[in-house]
Amino acid sequence: MSIRRSSFVLGVRCRSQDLLTLRLLESGPVTVIKVVGDLDMNTTRLLTEFTNSVLNTDPPTVLVLDLAALRFFCAAGIRALLEVRDAAAGGSTRLILRSPSPITWRILAVTGMLDTFEIETDPAKA
Repeated sequence: MSIRRSSFVLGVRCRSQDLLTLRLLESGPVTVIKVVGDLDMNTTRLLTEFTNSVLNTDPPTVLVLDLAALRFFCAAGIRALLEVRDAAAGGSTRLILRSPSPITWRILAVTGMLDTFEIETDPAKA
């Protein structure tokens, strides 16, 4: 199955609960990936590998990470987002973080990282 299909879902499961699920919602010039669950040191590799495969297959003009459904976010998540940002910039792709969840927003604010990323709080602005 191609990662360019909008029905593609990738996830990590622990016991009966998904820790992290990535959904490719839209592909093309504006590619949207919905990130659901916990972005921590056990799951960041999944995000970076998935986004790298999207960026290396057919680099979009804009890559949107929808972070509204993140339940947990920590320093490892920041590191992963920085890796995604750098990989996107290397291919001239604009990275947008869409609707960060309250915990994600808080961690980015406390660490002074809000200005490091382009953040969209209104999906209609994409």
